[in-house]
Amino acid sequence: MISYSIITPVKNEVLNIATTIESVVNQSMLPVEWVIIDDNSNDGSEIILTKAAEKYSWIKLIKPEEYKIDDYSSRVVHLFNYGLKKIGKPVDFISKLDGDVSFNSNFYSNILKQFQNNPKLGIASGYLTIKNIPEKNQNTNYICTRGATKVYRLNCLNDIGGIICFQGWDTLDNVAARALSWEVAILPEYFEHLKEEGSKVGNKYYSQYRTGVYNGAVPYLWGYFLLKAISKTFNTPFFIGALLQIAGYINGRFFSKLHPYPEFIVNRLHFEQRETLKSLFKL
Repeated sequence: MISYSIITPVKNEVLNIATTIESVVNQSMLPVEWVIIDDNSNDGSEIILTKAAEKYSWIKLIKPEEYKIDDYSSRVVHLFNYGLKKIGKPVDFISKLDGDVSFNSNFYSNILKQFQNNPKLGIASGYLTIKNIPEKNQNTNYICTRGATKVYRLNCLNDIGGIICFQGWDTLDNVAARALSWEVAILPEYFEHLKEEGSKVGNKYYSQYRTGVYNGAVPYLWGYFLLKAISKTFNTPFFIGALLQIAGYINGRFFSKLHPYPEFIVNRLHFEQRETLKSLFKL
C-alpha cells in the first residue's frame, strides 16, 4: 500500500491556511501524518491550526526550535528538515507543502500513481496556477520542480542527503537527484498559489537584490546567471531588476562567499548549465 506524509512550515498564514487545510482533509488519499510546524505565528494562524489538530488525529502541530536565520526560504527548509525528524510512522513518500496553496481532491493520489508507475521517479510536483492562470512552462533542458507541493520518494531523499537549507534548494535538490540517476518531473496536476510568489519579502527592489545574493551562493556559472538575470529585465522593476540581481550575485559569490555545496552537486549543476548554454547558442 502506497503511503505518504506531509510537512508544512507555517508563518503568519491566517488568510490562507484554512484553505490549505481544507484541500488536504478532502484528499481522496489521506496522508498517514501531517506535521505542521508553526513558526511562532502571531496573526491568528495558530488558532486555526490548533483546531485542525484537535479535530484530526493525523495532524501533528509542533513548535520549532529557534533558528537565527533571516532569509525566509532558508527558514522554510530548516523547518522542513526539523519536521522530518518528527514523522512518527513509516511512509514511502514525503511532501513539502506550503501553507498558502489549494488543489483538488485527487491531487496527491494522482501524483503518487505516477511514482508507483515509475520506480525511478524521485521528486515530483504539480503545475502552479495564480488566479487559475497556469504559469508559463519553463523552457529549459532540465526541470526544476515546485517547492510549494513537492513530493519526494523517501529513498531519493535519503540518497541526496536531505535538503540543503539555503536559497536555491529547489534547483539543487533536483540537480542532486539527477546526479544520482533519479528522475524529476512536474506533473499535470494543478495547484493554486493563493498569494504572489516571493511576496513575503515585501519589496520588489529588495526581492530582486536578495535573489541575486542567494543565487551567488549557488554554484552558477557566471555566463548562465547573467542570462538568467537579463531574462528578468522586463519584469518589475523594469531593467533595474536585472542590475539588482547582478549586484546581489556579485555580493553573494565574491564577498559573502556563502554556503559551499557537495562536489557531486556542483559538477552536475555546471554540466546542466553548460548544456543549456550550448542549446541556446546552438554550439
